[in-house]
Amino acid sequence: MNEKKSCRCLFVTDDRHLDDIVSEGSIDHNVRISLETGVQPITAIQMATINAAECFCLTEHDVIAPGFKADFLLLDDLDSVIIHSVFKEGSL
Repeated sequence: MNEKKSCRCLFVTDDRHLDDIVSEGSIDHNVRISLETGVQPITAIQMATINAAECFCLTEHDVIAPGFKADFLLLDDLDSVIIHSVFKEGSL
């Protein structure tokens, strides 16, 4: 993976045990690991969000705007990737 080809990359969790996901996190854990290897925060978040939405044709979920099903989260900062709040279909 490099910055030019990051638009073709996304994260999955189907290879992980449920206990690990509960204790370490899901896609957010993958983002933290990628940051540790030197991937820029915006690139890692792009791979976790918009790239996945586009790959799986989740067209109702790839934009935060009126008329879309806004599923998103807020982070305390980009470096730690600690989730502050989660919104499902626009509701906290």
